[in-house]
Order: sequence, then structure tokens, then C-alpha cells
Amino acid sequence: MEQVFINLFMNAIQAMSQGGTLTVTTSVKCLYDTPLPDRSTQGRLSVGDTVVMAQIRDTGVGIPEEKLPRIFEPFFTTKPTGVGTGLGLPVTKQIIDLHGGTMDIKPASKGGVQVTLMLKAENGG
Repeated sequence: MEQVFINLFMNAIQAMSQGGTLTVTTSVKCLYDTPLPDRSTQGRLSVGDTVVMAQIRDTGVGIPEEKLPRIFEPFFTTKPTGVGTGLGLPVTKQIIDLHGGTMDIKPASKGGVQVTLMLKAENGG
């Protein structure tokens, strides 16, 4: 899990080369009151599960909407040549998948990117 946060923080830092804000929030929620981000959660998390959520938001340059479908492809990058390998997000997603969790990335409401991670809590929270 350490690698997940290192990858996400490094992406945020690189996206804010002129400065910005990186915000991390965590919470424990019951999926009765938390909408599932997409269909990829089916079979991993269920309504009634207690989950640990982490949201990482940055105020960087963001990811163009048309490139969002490709962000988990190995070697795909939105960064200039020599800055990124295009492996950070695919590796991060694979780690989350192996832990039975979910990862949702979308443009943040005030610019930048918001990443939401959800993992089932052990012992019900």
C-alpha cells in the first residue's frame, strides 16, 4: 500500500510543478451511504460493507477528459518525454485490485485530479 500512495503523491507533485495544494482525506464509511464509483466494484465491494476510503486531490494541471480512459494502460503517460514511464497508475491500480479494492480517478471540481480509493475494512471497521 505504501507504493500506492508514493505513486499517487508523485503524480500530484509532478502535476503541480508551479505549486499547488495536495489534500489527503481518509474516512471509514458503510456502503449504505456511499455510492459505488462504477461497475468495476461489482464482486469486490457490496452494499453493507464497511470500507476505508482515501481521497487524494491535487490542484495540478489535471488529465484531459479524452485521455482518462487510457490512464491505466502500461506505458501511457500524459507527461513530457523523460518525466514519466507510464507505469505508476497501472501498478497502483493492480495493487488496489489485488487487495480487493477500487480506484476511481476523475477531474477535481476546482481543477486537478481527485483519486478515490476504497478498501474493505477488516473486522467490519
